[in-house]
Amino acid sequence: MAEGGVGRVLAEMAPALRRHAVEPHVELVTYPDSVESGDYVIRINGRTCVVWTPRDWVANSPWTVATVRPLAVLNDLLAEAGAVPRLYTLQTGGNDGEAWLLDPRAVAAITESGLFGEDETPALATQD
Repeated sequence: MAEGGVGRVLAEMAPALRRHAVEPHVELVTYPDSVESGDYVIRINGRTCVVWTPRDWVANSPWTVATVRPLAVLNDLLAEAGAVPRLYTLQTGGNDGEAWLLDPRAVAAITESGLFGEDETPALATQD
């Protein structure tokens, strides 16, 4: 998603989100020519989301923040819609990273079971 693919990925998620009264509309605000020349910014349903900044690249975290920040906006929209599930990530920022739409009670059960390591437990996508 760090390479400009947020709109495509969120469009793929749209059918599942619609079942919970969230229809994601993504608008590109800025996508710089190089990572040093500015921020990658979108709007999701009118909410500004800074996908990454040059500082994120310096910190070697653009792939993580480019995943979590847009999903956190969607989680806010899910909460406002009164939906139960939220978006969680696994292996965030990696090539095998995944986003799951889960009931928080399922995540609590996974965590409390003690059967899974931290890297195998879904993490809630939240704002910085």
